[in-house]
Amino acid sequence: MSDVATILQAIASPPLPSITNALLDSHFDYLGALSATFLSENKIRIGIPRAIFCTPEALGEEHKVITQTFERTLDVLRSLGGVIVDPADIPNAQQVFERGEPPPEEQRIMCAEFKVR
Repeated sequence: MSDVATILQAIASPPLPSITNALLDSHFDYLGALSATFLSENKIRIGIPRAIFCTPEALGEEHKVITQTFERTLDVLRSLGGVIVDPADIPNAQQVFERGEPPPEEQRIMCAEFKVR
């Protein structure tokens, strides 16, 4: 995980383009968050949208290997205290996936929920 945290830290760390800095209230410390107890201490919930992302059609011909690896990863996250919500399917995910973007009314909601300015 430290390699992923290092990459995310490099992407998210200043100096960033001014528009990006204007959108962020603060910068998350990915490296500082590395901890074996982070998931359990923060009661992190991880949703698994299986209906759209975990199908043989979505994963391609290597779906069995990918699925096995994915399930082992979920086991590791559980063992570290993560709360796995499985499935956490999104009712209209297939429509959004096929269309490429949600309709305007859903975009407004998502922007508000995810604090997009």
